[in-house]
Order: sequence, then C-alpha cells, then structure tokens
Amino acid sequence: CPDPDLLFCAINKKILHSTYHDQFVSAFFAVLDTQNGRMLYSNAGHPPPLKVDGNHWKESRWLGPTGVPLGIMEECQWQVGQVTMSPQEVLVLYTDGVIEAENETGEQYGRKRLLDKVRALVKRTAGELQGEIIGEVGGFIGAKPLADDVLLSVVKRV
Repeated sequence: CPDPDLLFCAINKKILHSTYHDQFVSAFFAVLDTQNGRMLYSNAGHPPPLKVDGNHWKESRWLGPTGVPLGIMEECQWQVGQVTMSPQEVLVLYTDGVIEAENETGEQYGRKRLLDKVRALVKRTAGELQGEIIGEVGGFIGAKPLADDVLLSVVKRV
C-alpha cells in the first residue's frame, strides 16, 4: 500500500492536469496496521478526523491538516502523521457539512457537539455511533435544509 504522502503527490498531479484550475479537493488517507494499531495518515486540508480512546473517553485528538488540499499547486508536500489506534479507539471522519450544519437560528452543529456526542457514545459499535451522530445532526437542523454535503464514517478498532 502506498505511503499517504506519496499517494497525495500522485493524485495532486492528476487533478492539476485533468481539471480546471480553480478546483481543489480535500482528502484524508490513512493506513492502519491491524496487528499493532499503528496508523500513518496524511490530511490534505480535510476537516480534522476525531480520534477518541474508548477506554479513557476524555483522551481525544483532532488529526489536523498535514498539507494543503489537492489540486492547488504543482509543487506540494504532505507530511505523514502517525498515531496508534488502541483497541476500542474510535476514528470519526466527516465532511464540513456535518460541523457546519446550521439550525433555524443559524447556529452551527460544530466540533464541540461532535466531540461531546462521540465521547458520550464511544462504547457503542461504529455503526451505532454513526447512526446516532447523523440522527443528532438531523434533529439539530430541524426543518432547515442542508447547505452542504454530509458524510460521516466511523472506524472502531476492536
């Protein structure tokens, strides 16, 4: 499997040579060693995934950008981050449509609500956690239509 940073370099070149110049893509890519939990990742301007320890739910970390979004400039480099996913840890990946979802008063769902929800439900399965978060975002916005795409993926190491 390719290193995350090298994969981003190759994709960046493809995007720059096959799209209009004012287009870019945010992306997150990780490689998890399921034997020891070591995860290498690169984050090209994507909203920072949330990593929460299932045994010590207050221990959490946002995996911020390690480089610019793809398709912005030819000469780019992405750093490779490294974390350990211990058993029962959860990784939540989402688009900005989740945290920027607004209720009828214009208040955004936000990263704090996301963090609080994951911490409260960290013992649940990945599928249950995903369903609960999507349900809460839907309840939060009420009748107001979404302004952006909403995608949420939950990974839990067992």
